[in-house]
Amino acid sequence: MKEQSVSIPKGSYNVPGILVSPSGATKDKPAPAVVLLHGTGGNKNEIGDIYKRLAAQLASRGYASLRIDFAGGGDSSQPFVENNFDDSVADALKSIEFLANYTGIDNNRIGVLGYSQGGRIAQVVVARAPKVKALATWSSASSNGAKNLEIMFNHAEEAYAKDSAMVTMPWGTQLEFGKKFFTAMENSRALDEVAKYKGPLLAIGGSEDTVVSPLLARELVQHAGSTDATLRIIDGADHGFKIFADNKLNPDQSIAEELLKITTDWFAEKL
Repeated sequence: MKEQSVSIPKGSYNVPGILVSPSGATKDKPAPAVVLLHGTGGNKNEIGDIYKRLAAQLASRGYASLRIDFAGGGDSSQPFVENNFDDSVADALKSIEFLANYTGIDNNRIGVLGYSQGGRIAQVVVARAPKVKALATWSSASSNGAKNLEIMFNHAEEAYAKDSAMVTMPWGTQLEFGKKFFTAMENSRALDEVAKYKGPLLAIGGSEDTVVSPLLARELVQHAGSTDATLRIIDGADHGFKIFADNKLNPDQSIAEELLKITTDWFAEKL
């Protein structure tokens, strides 16, 4: 397995990422690959390094992966206040283009995984990127506009009046959302977009998720255009799949390991 930092040119800034290639991937023997999209306030490694762990498991099965930082996350040069849905979709699309042209990657076998808000971004991405052949989501809603984002949109009027608003997220982090976050989300149509996607779909939710109801994973499966859709609700899982407990890394990672196994097994079968 080889891990390397990459910087993907995107207009006035670069999208930082980490590309992981499995052993033996070459121009003559390219590997399939999965793009990993993080959630609101997250970064390319995600909570408890779950994306880093997933990348290692995918590599052990012969799959490359590219995990990126959206505005305000990880190594991004942009402040979080500039983070918005439209730019995140564009960053993801540019990352897929980068991956498709990278030596040692099979550009006919590219998948996308998104966690939480990253899953909503992924639903739009797959409708706009024909190269994507498989879509997986973790703890994600499929909605048009601001639906299921009440935590943020309770502060929309303040953001419109002052250009930004501070929001305390359910996990305790305070984030500054700019006005463009709200306008872009109001105009977004993830539910309509994912209805255009015909490829394999895996939607995973947690039975104890109080941030994004597991019922929304079911709604995603029902509304997607996929004729090969799989719904998995992990019993006992919260929004973060019990990776953390009492604000520290949970010594019991059994639910997270179940999540990783379901995901890697599915990509190995479908991509």
